[in-house]
Amino acid sequence: MLIALSGLGYQAYLPAYLCAALTEDERLGADLRFYLIKSLSPLSDTKAHVATAHERLSRLTATQRSAVAGVLHYLAEALACQEAAALLDGWR
Repeated sequence: MLIALSGLGYQAYLPAYLCAALTEDERLGADLRFYLIKSLSPLSDTKAHVATAHERLSRLTATQRSAVAGVLHYLAEALACQEAAALLDGWR
């Protein structure tokens, strides 16, 4: 899962998950979107989870953050994904 990766690992695997989140594969698409969305914020408000998420997400470049926002926008609009819509404001 993405949330278990270090910041460098996350940065390396994120593009593949962004592409996979756009797939219409009924077997895998929903799971991949779930893992992607869960990785874009802390698992909880605990100090450890917030620090881990910050370390993972702080390495993303402006281009990568823009790509994340684009995928979240697509998921929110085209697939009516409420979780993606909720995250979208923080990625614009």
